[in-house]
Amino acid sequence: MKQNSMLAMILAGGRGSRLHDLTNKVAKPAVSYGGKYRIVDFPLSNCANSGIDVVGVLTQYESVELNSYVAAGGRWGLDSKDSGVYVLPPREKADAGLDVYRGTADAISQNIDFIDQYAPEYLLVLSGDHIYKMNYDKMLDYHKERQADATLAVIEVPLKEASRFGIMNTDGETDRITEFVEKPPVPQSNLASMGIYIFNWKLLRRLLLADMKNPESSHDFGKDIIPTLLGDDKRLCAYRFKGYWKDVGTIDSLWEANMDLLSPDNELDLSDLTWKIYTEDVTALPQYIGAEARIQNAYITQGCVIEGEVTNSVVFTGAKVRPGAKVIDSVLMPGAIVEDGAVVIRALVANGVNIGKGALVGSADSEHIVGELMKGFVKRRPVSGEFADALRSADPVRGGELAAQLQGSLPAIALTGHISLSTAFSNDVKGELTYAQQLYGYGRPGDVFIGISTSGNAKNIMYAVAVAKAAGIRTIGLTGKDGGELGRACDVSIVVPEHGTLKIHELHLPVYHALCLKREEHFKKVELCVFHMRIRGFARSRTVDTRPYFPKRAQPYQPVHLHPQPIHRRAGVEVRHPGICKAWREQYKG
Repeated sequence: MKQNSMLAMILAGGRGSRLHDLTNKVAKPAVSYGGKYRIVDFPLSNCANSGIDVVGVLTQYESVELNSYVAAGGRWGLDSKDSGVYVLPPREKADAGLDVYRGTADAISQNIDFIDQYAPEYLLVLSGDHIYKMNYDKMLDYHKERQADATLAVIEVPLKEASRFGIMNTDGETDRITEFVEKPPVPQSNLASMGIYIFNWKLLRRLLLADMKNPESSHDFGKDIIPTLLGDDKRLCAYRFKGYWKDVGTIDSLWEANMDLLSPDNELDLSDLTWKIYTEDVTALPQYIGAEARIQNAYITQGCVIEGEVTNSVVFTGAKVRPGAKVIDSVLMPGAIVEDGAVVIRALVANGVNIGKGALVGSADSEHIVGELMKGFVKRRPVSGEFADALRSADPVRGGELAAQLQGSLPAIALTGHISLSTAFSNDVKGELTYAQQLYGYGRPGDVFIGISTSGNAKNIMYAVAVAKAAGIRTIGLTGKDGGELGRACDVSIVVPEHGTLKIHELHLPVYHALCLKREEHFKKVELCVFHMRIRGFARSRTVDTRPYFPKRAQPYQPVHLHPQPIHRRAGVEVRHPGICKAWREQYKG
């Protein structure tokens, strides 16, 4: 690549509000990832590996930590005489007061003078909050070959997720872009913008100057600049990217991106020495693995102390897992501590958070159930005609779209997702009372609390059940083994016939899917009919004792034989799992 023929600008000023507490005091690109990296390491390393010598990083929101981190350009080899990484926050100018960046395009516009110093032929615009590896030099070659005015990197996404992205339609043969729609409600294509653009600088410069003077503009590449180029019949081409790419805009997506690293065939491959991801070289003690520690399929970085169990998890620099603690399917960010006997399941624990002794944090099931109750599961749930009319009346512009897209929902809250409260309560009060405190704050008489415990003896769940009973809240217990305290305490108990943790989790899934399905089928009805099932003695005999209970009518005690493909049907409830049998269906059908 010709010296400074292409200059890179990384947009790193976004708030990242969907990451909640992780970005309360730090910009999203500075959030930790993969044991020892920051998100911004990826676009910066891609620039260094692609031969780009000058990189501007445009910062704004909570930028102190990000600014100091990026300023050390030597981490990415961008500290020689003719290269560098430059931090570009909003600044006051002689002819104008201090102004914040009003949009992605405005951030570039306010730094035209910086770009002009290098007089590049091409400008590369990048998002600072995506995880991927890409050779930008190859993208530039593609741009030149197509004689494009602008080239946009695209990746194919599932069509059902396409409405989250800027979507492009192309002519199919030359990949010339014919239409660009920002987050379309009904996508016509699955080619999603990656937020990676190459522009011919002189052309873009003229457009940016005009855009700055337009009071009607939102000063955004997706909403203004790219549509303007298309309207002027400029040649825009789509560069198809085939590798790993992750938009880590939510807690779930950041967790998933870390979990992806544990796959033996993960596409990102951070161990690839031909395309290194450079980062801060943290001075830390070597990792310590205790005599009683158990580790299976995990990323463990320097400075970690592991004395408990870590399974299928990513543990960042300086994190600690104390004796008797268990970390499963989770991410522990720098300095996080899991105290003695605590259990962390499918959670992302933020920097420096202390999980108190005996606490249980996270659940794969709780978030899943909330997702199925709050939106359509297998069926569309249109809002009522009355509410649809109210929406159109409230906002004639957006009301129609809202009426068409919103879905009827059952208000549901996962008590596992409140990081700030969990942290505060663990540190200041007692970690085992976190769920009880939330139930006391949120719960109202007539609500339903679903407690999930593998053994049925989780202390934090039992504290929550006690609060529920005192507050007039109905309780459903989902457990295994012999049901434990939870099975005996709840109004409705579902005890699956297994003792192994993994098997219990597998049997819970179809049970709560069935409950969500019946909730959906009777969505407009007042009552959901639930059932009580106790199963004991699951053994080689293939016979279990079952005592069913239904809210309006009790059934007599009956021994029930298992069936390979059982279906239980009673009072409008269907559940598919090995503990419910054909004999029961036949006896109680109707």
